[in-house]
Amino acid sequence: MDCVSDVGNGVACKGKCEAEVQAVNQMIQLGIKRRNIAGNYYKKITVLWILISLAAFVTSLLLWQSGRSGFGLIPIGVAALIGAFFYGSMIKKYSEKSES
Repeated sequence: MDCVSDVGNGVACKGKCEAEVQAVNQMIQLGIKRRNIAGNYYKKITVLWILISLAAFVTSLLLWQSGRSGFGLIPIGVAALIGAFFYGSMIKKYSEKSES
């Protein structure tokens, strides 16, 4: 076929649509790269939320053992665990997409 041009990850009408198909392929590759970067950020944010929740719970326990009230930190720890769960679920969502 003389009217078809192979542009790497697709075909296009020779002399007419090659630039457009190449531009679409570049956008797809950029989207994949950005999705992977976002997935890495979700992992880091999840770890941060887990550390915040642990710090809140441990500080609350230490304050309680010293005879002071540290119960105000428990809701912060619970909220941080909810944040960790939310961002952790985003990691799963991104890893499922990257496998397909």
